Amino acid sequence: MRATGTLDDAPYHVSGAESLVAPGMIEQTVAGLTRRALAPSHTVEAQQVRLSLDQLDVEPTVIPTLPTELKECPDVIAAHQHFVDVLSHFVPNPAEALRILTEGPTMRGAAMIEVGTGRRVEADTLRGVRVTRFGDLTESAPGASLAHKKHHHEAVLLASKVAAAPGVLAELCISDDPHYTRGYVCIDGVYTTVTNVKTDGDPNGGRIILVDTARADATMTTEWLENHPVLIGPTTASSQRTTSWQDDICSRLNAWRTAGLDRSPRTFCSPQSPNALTTDGPALLFSSSDYLGMSTEPQVQQAMITAVRRLGCSSGGSRLTTGTSLAHQRAEHETAAWLGYPQAVFMASGYQANIATIQLLAGPDVTVISDADNHASLIDGCRLARARTVVVPHADLDAIEAALERVTTNRALVLAEGVYSMGGDVTPVAKLVEITHHHGALAVVDDAHGIGTVGPTGRGVTEGLPASQRPDVLLATASKALGVEGGFACVDETLADLIRNCARGYAFSSASSPVVAAAVAASVQYLRADTNRVRRLQANVTQARRLLAEAGLIPPPTANDLGPIIRVPVGPESRAVAVQDELARRGLMVGAIRYPAVGRGDAILRICLTAHHTDEHIQFLVASLCDVLDAALTDAPR
Repeated sequence: MRATGTLDDAPYHVSGAESLVAPGMIEQTVAGLTRRALAPSHTVEAQQVRLSLDQLDVEPTVIPTLPTELKECPDVIAAHQHFVDVLSHFVPNPAEALRILTEGPTMRGAAMIEVGTGRRVEADTLRGVRVTRFGDLTESAPGASLAHKKHHHEAVLLASKVAAAPGVLAELCISDDPHYTRGYVCIDGVYTTVTNVKTDGDPNGGRIILVDTARADATMTTEWLENHPVLIGPTTASSQRTTSWQDDICSRLNAWRTAGLDRSPRTFCSPQSPNALTTDGPALLFSSSDYLGMSTEPQVQQAMITAVRRLGCSSGGSRLTTGTSLAHQRAEHETAAWLGYPQAVFMASGYQANIATIQLLAGPDVTVISDADNHASLIDGCRLARARTVVVPHADLDAIEAALERVTTNRALVLAEGVYSMGGDVTPVAKLVEITHHHGALAVVDDAHGIGTVGPTGRGVTEGLPASQRPDVLLATASKALGVEGGFACVDETLADLIRNCARGYAFSSASSPVVAAAVAASVQYLRADTNRVRRLQANVTQARRLLAEAGLIPPPTANDLGPIIRVPVGPESRAVAVQDELARRGLMVGAIRYPAVGRGDAILRICLTAHHTDEHIQFLVASLCDVLDAALTDAPR
């Protein structure tokens, strides 16, 4: 049943309800729903009532009713903060998601939001997802019970169906009934009523369903919620059957493969040079982050050989026990001096350095303003910190400033990349820092792809900037242009001491091998003395971007397109994989980057340039891309 009227000359939803009933109960159910639609207690009088009757073509699934709990909140502010706290475990933009629950009812259905990215994934964002075809297994007189709205009981039934749907992790709801001031959170199989979610008389409300698209495609989840019939009743021994771990693992893997996201990495039999050798044969390599070819530099290799003889293979423990060697200290000293920071704290990987540093700095009392294209390690650091995270559009300084002006926590942190890992565009760091410091916030920049590749001598996006215009924290990795592995946080003396004492990733992880640390120090020393590789790389980047733009494969380069990564848009995942495979058949190794590194349906080819690529290599790449992409577009289904 759907009842509508008008309010302020606009259509208004008055009432709605449905139920699964046996044939013998249809007449009384219709009578009950009609009484409900025409009840005088509605804020707006129903002017049109539609009743529809559908016969099920499959047997309903019987599922148990969710157990219930109560969360007492003293006021609306506390209730909304509880919603934000729950959302922050799943999405990077909890404040934005909260607005769906609290602002005007723009849709009758629920917003389906992908965990991890915070993206809306329902097919029609104006309509939303409508949870239908469910009923109360224990109801013996539906006509009488449906004649009057029972908020709590009906909400528990609906939430029980949602919780049983494939891929659903949580649901949050605020009713749009002006006089019902309770909402609910459903997570971990428990329905929790939340009090004081809005003031009496507030007509706004909304529903959010949080889904893991790695477990089930959004289309599959929507189909189950809207069309699969379900009867909900008390928990019984038969209804408590659970899916085995093996079945769950297989189901998730099959869903991942069906979505075109399966990956099979190639195995290398040679260094990461342009003319590489894999177990599948030779390949002209345009996928490696060894941008300067430092992994094969004899001085770096000799440093590793010397260190293994002097210090052994293993660190033997964390940095706070036996894991700090002379090699580690030298790597930190060389890196800090090269990049112009008082201290550099070295860790086992760039991923670890990012997570450990952000988890230390942020927290529930900190707002993180995060660029939409930030790397997964930065996003995961925010999640582990349980920070209030506001995701802003990519490379939008105005959006960052606007978000900073709306911060309500005591402290804020702005998080960006120096050179973005999926597009190679460079952040205007000086302006970013100026905006951040103007609002008393901390500027954190991950320059993993900028160190060794941009700047006059390859010192990254901060090269040439005075101390006042540099980020408070510069994060980077040694696994790319430096040709080794490991990560570091460049900071002042005080923050370095805090990281070394309190950062969990630093304190509770075994340190990298002293052999690795020695190689990092040697690589930095080499680049401080000789910048020829940097200049060759930058010349190759300029040439490749120009040729790709002239071929119409990428937009004309801008002043910020300086990094060694070039993004070639492809679109559907299947097309990206087909292009990647055809390029491989022609002897080229170019990565097809798909979800979750980029959005669904927005797959790209990610070209990585190095100092060792020749003009002939780049020309062959561009010509091959033109041929293969044209063929893929011609062969695409229409």
